[in-house]
Amino acid sequence: MTEFNAFLTTLRTYDVRLFNLGQSQINVSTLIGVALGIVLLFVLAGWLRRWLINRLLAHTSLDEGAREAVATLVRYVVIVVGFMFVMQSAGIDLTTFNVLAGAVGVGIGFGLQNIVSNFISGLIVMLERPVRIGDRIEVAGSEGDVIEIGARSTKLLTARRVVAIVPNQKIITETVRNWEYGSSATALTVTAKAASAHDAHDVERLLIDATRDVDGLLTDPPPQVLFTAMDGNGHTFELQAWTNADTNTRAKQSSALHFAVHNRFKAAGVKLAA
Repeated sequence: MTEFNAFLTTLRTYDVRLFNLGQSQINVSTLIGVALGIVLLFVLAGWLRRWLINRLLAHTSLDEGAREAVATLVRYVVIVVGFMFVMQSAGIDLTTFNVLAGAVGVGIGFGLQNIVSNFISGLIVMLERPVRIGDRIEVAGSEGDVIEIGARSTKLLTARRVVAIVPNQKIITETVRNWEYGSSATALTVTAKAASAHDAHDVERLLIDATRDVDGLLTDPPPQVLFTAMDGNGHTFELQAWTNADTNTRAKQSSALHFAVHNRFKAAGVKLAA
């Protein structure tokens, strides 16, 4: 604090008075000092967040998502407290911002609802942790691995290696399918309708055999076949096989499983029904 005040004193020797803010006189040196202080504040807050994630919290039992949440909240606290410190060190009375705060409140009421809502939703996501970094989720029409939970949005890495940016408000207000909530295994499904001329048990066996043609599928839980419907045209089956692969690999396994079912049905002469 002493060094900062000394720096401001040096600047005031080349000072020009600009305007008054309440009881505070704003000079060029004041603006320069505040700008530099805020820049240093954000640099410090960013460094502290990275240090907490990679060093201090890395030695705890917290998972990656929890470390990200704690570090991000600490960063916000440092920025808020540091901002007040910079303003007071520059000689600016924070009570003069009461009118500005009222104007910002009006602005929030008219045009910033989504920004504030996403920010608050981000804090809720970090604290309640309905989704965590590394989870595979589906929300707002996007499916992928959670790679970052930020203040306003959450980033998903899709099977096409494209990053989908989802506003945090969507995670709070819409239905989220979390494929890894409590477990890393997710289901791959293949729905097939075989002609009624084929024996249902034979079709079941072919579907189970098809899972052995795909690398990386789990044997615990084992694959299963559900007989879901039947009519005059055929029998409908749903094959479920499990994997703990990431989104990109899971998409490839799903494709390989469909190919495997197709090849098994073709070799056995099983016809699909409309």
